[in-house]
Amino acid sequence: MQIRTLLSVAVSAAIITVLVLGGALWRVRVDLDQVAERQAQTRQLVRQSSAMLVYAEEYALHAEDGPLQQWWESYHSVIDTLTGAATPDDQLKRELLISAQPLPEIVEQIVAAKSTAENDAQRRRVGSLMSDLISYNQLLIADIHRWSDNALEQQRRLESWFHFLVIALPVATLLILFALATLLVQRVLRPLTTLREAVQAVSRGDLSVRCSSNAQDEFGELSRTFDAMAVDLVGVLRQEIEERRQAELALANVNEDLANRESMIQQILDTSSVAIFLVDTQGRISFANRRMSEMFAMPLDRLIGEEYVALVHPTERSLGLQKMRDLASGKLMNIDLERRYVRADQSEFWGNLSGRRFYDLDANDAGLVGVIADVSVRRQAEQTLLESENRFREIFNSISDAIFIHDEATGVVIDCNKRSCEMYGFSREDIVGLHPDALSSGTPPFSTAEIAVWIERVKQEGPQVFEWLARKSDGHLFWVEVALRLAQIGSQVRLLSVIRDITARKASDADLRLASRVFTNSQEGIMITDADSRIVDVNPSFTRITGFTREDAVGQFASLLASGRQGPAFYSDMWDTLVRQDFWRGELWNRRKNGEIYPEMLSISAVRDDENRVQHYIGVFSDISVLKQHEEELDRIAHYDTLTGVPNRRLLADRLGQAIARAHRSERPVAVCYLDLDGFKPVNDTHGHGAGDRLLIEITARLKGLLRADDTLARLGGDEFVLLITDLPGSEECHAVLNRVLAAVSAPVAIDGAMISVSASIGVTLSPPDVDDADTLLRHADQAMYRAKEAGKNRFFVFNAEHDRKLQARWQQIQRLHQALECNEFLLHFQPKVDLITGEVLGAEALIRWQHPEEGMLAPGLFLPHLEGSDLEIDLGEWVIDSALRQMEIWHAEGLMISVSANVSANHLLQSNFTERLRLALERHPGAQPGKFELEILETAALSDMGQAARTLASCRELGVRFALDDFGTGYSSLTYFRDLPVDILKIDQSFVRDMLDDPNDLGIVEGVVRLAQAFNRQVIAEGVESMDHGALLLSIGCHICQGYGIARPMPAEALPEWIGHWREAKEWSALNHTSEDYLDPWLIVVAKSQRRWLDRLIDLLGNFDGQRSIELDPSKCPFGRWFAGRGALRYGEHADFHEIGRLHERIHALGRELLALARAGEREVALARVPELLRYQEHMLLLLSSL
Repeated sequence: MQIRTLLSVAVSAAIITVLVLGGALWRVRVDLDQVAERQAQTRQLVRQSSAMLVYAEEYALHAEDGPLQQWWESYHSVIDTLTGAATPDDQLKRELLISAQPLPEIVEQIVAAKSTAENDAQRRRVGSLMSDLISYNQLLIADIHRWSDNALEQQRRLESWFHFLVIALPVATLLILFALATLLVQRVLRPLTTLREAVQAVSRGDLSVRCSSNAQDEFGELSRTFDAMAVDLVGVLRQEIEERRQAELALANVNEDLANRESMIQQILDTSSVAIFLVDTQGRISFANRRMSEMFAMPLDRLIGEEYVALVHPTERSLGLQKMRDLASGKLMNIDLERRYVRADQSEFWGNLSGRRFYDLDANDAGLVGVIADVSVRRQAEQTLLESENRFREIFNSISDAIFIHDEATGVVIDCNKRSCEMYGFSREDIVGLHPDALSSGTPPFSTAEIAVWIERVKQEGPQVFEWLARKSDGHLFWVEVALRLAQIGSQVRLLSVIRDITARKASDADLRLASRVFTNSQEGIMITDADSRIVDVNPSFTRITGFTREDAVGQFASLLASGRQGPAFYSDMWDTLVRQDFWRGELWNRRKNGEIYPEMLSISAVRDDENRVQHYIGVFSDISVLKQHEEELDRIAHYDTLTGVPNRRLLADRLGQAIARAHRSERPVAVCYLDLDGFKPVNDTHGHGAGDRLLIEITARLKGLLRADDTLARLGGDEFVLLITDLPGSEECHAVLNRVLAAVSAPVAIDGAMISVSASIGVTLSPPDVDDADTLLRHADQAMYRAKEAGKNRFFVFNAEHDRKLQARWQQIQRLHQALECNEFLLHFQPKVDLITGEVLGAEALIRWQHPEEGMLAPGLFLPHLEGSDLEIDLGEWVIDSALRQMEIWHAEGLMISVSANVSANHLLQSNFTERLRLALERHPGAQPGKFELEILETAALSDMGQAARTLASCRELGVRFALDDFGTGYSSLTYFRDLPVDILKIDQSFVRDMLDDPNDLGIVEGVVRLAQAFNRQVIAEGVESMDHGALLLSIGCHICQGYGIARPMPAEALPEWIGHWREAKEWSALNHTSEDYLDPWLIVVAKSQRRWLDRLIDLLGNFDGQRSIELDPSKCPFGRWFAGRGALRYGEHADFHEIGRLHERIHALGRELLALARAGEREVALARVPELLRYQEHMLLLLSSL
């Protein structure tokens, strides 16, 4: 077979094999893409189904339509994705669709159930459906994850096949090539070897060699051709040898050229500014250029063979070794980093390293090639630049003017200095990003439009300086001067604004303008002279007063105005004062231009320079001729009210002092009456101030007509008057005068055709007995006047000195209590609350005590009433809450998990920040569980804002805190509080519990409260349990949680754990469960005791009859009679003995009336002799009562 044919067959087989493997590889690649698409669909399904779960949980929590609509949208997205998903596993896809099928039906059931959910069972049904929805949703997510896992497993299998084919394809190619090589060896290489040997022999000069091949293929033909050529070769051999010699010569030239090139490359490497080196696979340097030797101050012969990492700084050596390994292993393709290196002399420098792997001619790893550039200078420059920037920033921030850098296009602030923040009151973070409009007044001409105009003007005309009205962060407006220009900052153009606060300058300019206007427009004459008293300027008023014009006066001495009325001594004293004090003021006589002498009030001030030398004198004067004429009028105005003509406050003070002195001499009191008109302001508002003035004049005239000549009526101002009534025989006469005053004031006044009516509120104090200090008397009368207004106006109120002393005493007591709070004199005692059925100690109530340094331990009733309505009441309440939480935290840490309750006042509870303060207190004591903390509200407290109280309780309950209504039944609105306040516990007041063993009324109240609490599912606690009999009776009516002295007195916190242990060991309560069974009807016992107490009182009254005391003798109205007609008749009315008990009860009362009539008639002995008869009736009645 021809070699060509053989090779064709072999090559065709190789191509077919490669195509088959390549086709398989392509098919696997296509399947991988499909799997990737399926994975994307799976991730989408996971997101959509997770969203369904989130919306389902949100709908479960809030029951809003929004989450439900979003759930439906997510569900339809899941179904659409599943339907359009491409997957070979149709069975799994069908399972996913089956998993999703129940979800819509459950949602529709939930919606239908919610619309009709009106009771607990229906609401539980909704909750169950919500749980099913969430569970099915979670199962769907799990199935989707399983689908995802299946796709992932398929992807892994395909990737394995892909990797196998990727390897198999080159391996198969290599095997085919090996087979071809073997074929070529057999059919090509051997003939070629023979031919080569023949050729070599010929080349050695042996031209006798022949191939002598008889093969019929191409090599046989070639051998025969060679033999023929050998014959012809002899002739051309010499020529060929010559050509060979020429070729060798050319090769020598090429080698020389290569050597030159190698030398040139070496020189290039040696003259490079960077170090270039090779590292072998062992990490040692195998080549380095001269720059590297210089850089590391190490000879090349020493450098070659050195470990590369030995050159790295010790702190980075381990990291350098790891980087080199990662690069050699192929984890990193290259590196480019900066690190520190160490020279041979141990000096350090920074180098920028670039490195990668390099290969030999056979493409085998030969090590690493690296380039190191010394960047120490650059890094030093960067450090210098950083320091320069810091210095710039420091200078930038130390500039006294505000500097803003703005975006050139929008004007938005990009940066600012420290002074900007101080000037505008913002932080730098707040300013950056603001538009200048936010820092301006915002109204034209200082608004956004004007800002845009100034920016455009800067761009067109260059830097601009203008004034602007700016705004601080608190809204305060102030004036600034803005220097605005464009600046090249870095590579960008920015707007730079330098802003200076010119508020003071504007004010100074305004002051200067004002001073100029004052000088020109002042009604007082102003004259300015130099240090020698030569006039340099005068104002227009100078000319008006003196008659001298400015031209007449300027350049003249001030003596131009001298009248001659004052002698030299006057002017000598004036100049002495002026030299010493730089100021003189006084009256003097001067002369006008027309020669007229006039009085003036003159003030002279010296003006000195920085070296304290007098530069000018300023004289300000006014013509006081008119003032002199009106001195008497001014005196009258100083002591009398200008509107009404009655004395004013100044004259009143003088007359009050005289009246007090007169009262002491005559021993007859003076009445100080402070009168304020009621409804005067509406008169001014409605009819005008003129009408109000006329009303005051008319009322003044009426009051003056009522008073005696020795009495005083004074007006303090507005509608306030004071009456001084002297020489009073007694308070009755004062009251009569005041009633006439009230009548006179309240009588209508006709003004401008309208009838105007006002009234008066009068405060009165008498001295004596009140103090004899004028100011104090007026203050007391003023206080009494306000009491009259509070009482309804149009009346008078007499100041009560004793009441004032009580107020002072209360204030002092509050101050002492404030000191006690600051000195930690308050402490808490705790009274336990127990369950009489289980014996469990449920909690303790915190009760405040005052450890007084002198008086010892004080109960709260002795000091808390003083605090009502004061701020200290709130502070002390905060202390109680904090102290109770602290103690509860201690007990909980010790394992004593009881609840603690604290009392809170109505005033404290209604504070707007009560909830927030409580939340902070709970945060301060994280070890105290909020659910174990209770706040007790006194039911007797008056809650002025029930709505606020209810909101406060609701917000506190969200913190976990519970509330109890304390002293229930003692207040004026028990049921209102119970209805409107979200309380958890009712506490029955101890006054009812304490007397319920003897008083049917109290027992009825206690039982009613217990039934009320049970009806509304509230916990009820009984206070005031003083004996186990109380406990047994309470158990019989359904109240098992109690506290009181019969259980334990309040005790210090440290004593409570020991008491709890004793209580549990003693188990006194265990007998109560059996005792309570005897109280089948506690009413029988209580009414029997009540009846005995009634009879004891009757017998005592008979034995000690005084005609003053009495007793209820109507059988239907005594406690027993009311029980008999009410509760007793309802329960025992059908009993055979019940009506007999009623007859006996009536007989006892009838006999009691007889005996009491005998005692009134004086026959007490006869009455007492019949007492045994009463006792027999009662014993018989009580015996029948016990049989019920």
